[in-house]
Amino acid sequence: MIKRIINVVRKILFFEKKYWSIRLKRRFKKQSNLINIDDNYYIAIYNPNWLGVGIATKELFENNFPVSELFSKSQARRITNIILEENVKLVIFSGFSRGWETIVSEIKKRKKGVIIKVIWHGSNSLNVEKYDRNRFFKLFELYDKGLINSICFVKKSMAEFYKARGYNVEFIMNNITLNKSSNIEINNIKSINEKIKIGLYMSGDRWVKNTYNQLAAASLIPNAVVECIPLSSNLVRFAKILKLDIVGTYENIDRSLLLDKMASNHINLYATFTECAPLIPLESFELGVPCLTSNNHHYWENTNLEGFVIVNEPDNPTAIYNK
Repeated sequence: MIKRIINVVRKILFFEKKYWSIRLKRRFKKQSNLINIDDNYYIAIYNPNWLGVGIATKELFENNFPVSELFSKSQARRITNIILEENVKLVIFSGFSRGWETIVSEIKKRKKGVIIKVIWHGSNSLNVEKYDRNRFFKLFELYDKGLINSICFVKKSMAEFYKARGYNVEFIMNNITLNKSSNIEINNIKSINEKIKIGLYMSGDRWVKNTYNQLAAASLIPNAVVECIPLSSNLVRFAKILKLDIVGTYENIDRSLLLDKMASNHINLYATFTECAPLIPLESFELGVPCLTSNNHHYWENTNLEGFVIVNEPDNPTAIYNK
């Protein structure tokens, strides 16, 4: 009886793996047909669960393919098989999720001529986070073994620093191009008697996003209402202490809806503690709405705009308010 159960389970697992492999291959084939892999010999891999990284990757690379975290080497090998079958000569990993190191190793073991590049969307500051730190260390471990040809940074100072340390690095700038034919209404400024609408998006209450200081700054603006997405119970409690009008949703929303909301504000805030190449300010300005950010990225360096929208003291609510 036990042997029979074991055999049934084995057959189920076998067919599940086979079905997963077929689905994956069909998905890749569909994507590769859309992007014409034969003429464009690269593929950019991103994690679809990482919203910001996913948007950045799709904006930068037409040939993109979503791959979630991998928890088995067999999954990684099947993805490797598909990549090599398509004769891809350049593989770009946008971010570096758990399990992707097996894809790197398999590619280099079976076809050394394939060029592998990794785009790192983090900064040194984020190495305090366990996941980011482990992925960062794994990335450089593979580089030292000669399995990764170059590391690309979206944060200019990171590229400059690691180049000075002798690593083969590249600097790549994020890009946002919004479809002007969409239904987004560009910044319908309200009359002076209505609420001052302030947007604070994609931050939550992670320490790196400096949400509490930004809410505190907004509370100094008379007649202000902050739309905060995602909300948390702690942020709502803090807004109550500040006597600040706050609205929003407790979950992140679809990007098209987020852009609609962002475009309807008087100003958006993204004055965070650490950044690399943030998308929110690019999206906001592309929509015609100013966005305050901190002095932790390369945007608007040595420009007149820098003096208007860059916060030099993100830990000071009054400094954010004054800006």
